[in-house]
Amino acid sequence: MIDLTKPLQTRSGDPVEVITVEGRGPYPIVGYISDSAVDLACWRSDGSYSCDRTKHPFDLINTPVQREGWVLVKSGFLGYRSIDAHSRIYPSWELAVTAAATSGRSTHWIPAKITWEE
Repeated sequence: MIDLTKPLQTRSGDPVEVITVEGRGPYPIVGYISDSAVDLACWRSDGSYSCDRTKHPFDLINTPVQREGWVLVKSGFLGYRSIDAHSRIYPSWELAVTAAATSGRSTHWIPAKITWEE
């Protein structure tokens, strides 16, 4: 399900500027794909572009947001590393180092940066 309050793009990655979500008929979402100032596109309320609701390159999806954080990784013999299954994601390197030090795990636990998309 798409969230119309967040940035949107087509499944193929082109940005979408929504003009209205109150269009008539089965395609109430109306907007421009990419920088086109001429051609309007229409979508169903679920963001699908095609009438049979099969996946289409023009389907609407929320623009993925790149996130990053830090986790504590155990440094072991010959460079082997493992992540604590109960570890949390810290917003900064400094907070991860502080967490390792205050938990008594600063000797073998080092912060590692991770990134993901939501």
